[in-house]
Amino acid sequence: MVKILQGTLDFNGRGYVYKVKADGFKKIDGWQYVSFQENVPEEVIEIKVKDYWDRVVFSAEAKQATIALHGYSGFDESIE
Repeated sequence: MVKILQGTLDFNGRGYVYKVKADGFKKIDGWQYVSFQENVPEEVIEIKVKDYWDRVVFSAEAKQATIALHGYSGFDESIE
């Protein structure tokens, strides 16, 4: 699940997943890893935002901003 607290997400947009080797990454907190060396992706996968829309939860502010900027009003009740 992805939670958007501020900002927007374009339903018709595209994103990218970068597959990199785990070597050299260090865990810095409960959620994040960092690498201080250059990492060249082994693979780049283009994704469609709409294919993952059901995994996104918007704050009320982010929902309003997304509707205002992108004109999308097909939200279900996954708003917090």
